[in-house]
Amino acid sequence: MEKLIEIEKHINSKDNRYIFYSVYPFTTENIDGYLDYFDLDHTSLLTVGSSCDQAINASFMGCEDITIYDLSPLVKYYYYLKIASLLSLDREDFLRFLCKSKCDGRIKLNASLFSRVYFEKVKQTLRRLDYESYYIWDYLFSNYTSAEIANLFRRDITNEDSIIYCNRYLKNNKNYNQAKRVIENSIVNFIEGNVTDMKLGRKFKNIWLSNVIDYLEESDIDIMFENAIDLLLDDGKVLLSYFYYDLSNEDAIRRNPSLGKISYTKESFNGINKSDFNNSVYIYTKKPRN
Repeated sequence: MEKLIEIEKHINSKDNRYIFYSVYPFTTENIDGYLDYFDLDHTSLLTVGSSCDQAINASFMGCEDITIYDLSPLVKYYYYLKIASLLSLDREDFLRFLCKSKCDGRIKLNASLFSRVYFEKVKQTLRRLDYESYYIWDYLFSNYTSAEIANLFRRDITNEDSIIYCNRYLKNNKNYNQAKRVIENSIVNFIEGNVTDMKLGRKFKNIWLSNVIDYLEESDIDIMFENAIDLLLDDGKVLLSYFYYDLSNEDAIRRNPSLGKISYTKESFNGINKSDFNNSVYIYTKKPRN
């Protein structure tokens, strides 16, 4: 399989050509901080992928039509590994399997990260959900060590306490078990591509662009915003950008001039943990035409 060959190259190489394959095991945003600003129940969402936590939290909130758009082909395979783990493991084991570090007075590395033992517990569910993902992960777990598999993921992984704080589906066992019950109600589609090329032939109630604008030139940001707004249903909302700080509107526009060309509202909330400084999202709402 061509993609498996590329993934193996990424595991074995430090070549920057393969950095686009890397994904985050868990979000580095406080998704819980902005969930309630969007109408997700029985609606649709277009979101960037990476950790797939955006999609899981949206499913938890009742979203049944999700499209994950990302440049990395690994996103799809990781989504199904993560969902299989959610369905097969309790909350503590889910975190032991996928979370790099935990807090116990001090942050310490998790010895069970990507362990073969846990993969054996989830692989039959994974096979049922998506055979291609099962094939790839079964091959990887059979031929590579946990540390080598971890090379597929970005290194700045958040610790367990922050992960729980940022993800509503992980807040407690009640939420986690609710996520188990509803996760397969969502139809999830995957599109590999650059966010500046989002012309999908359909519209969405919600679109989340994370902090993608931090990595684009202004001309590309303009194109991305234009495409996203065109893909919105009336009264739909675009999360234009996630900021890891609470800028004034003037500073935000100075930093990203494309924001000055669009009407938006700003919402602020705690960062990735309770003691963190404020984070913020900029949201555009599409008004119906008269």
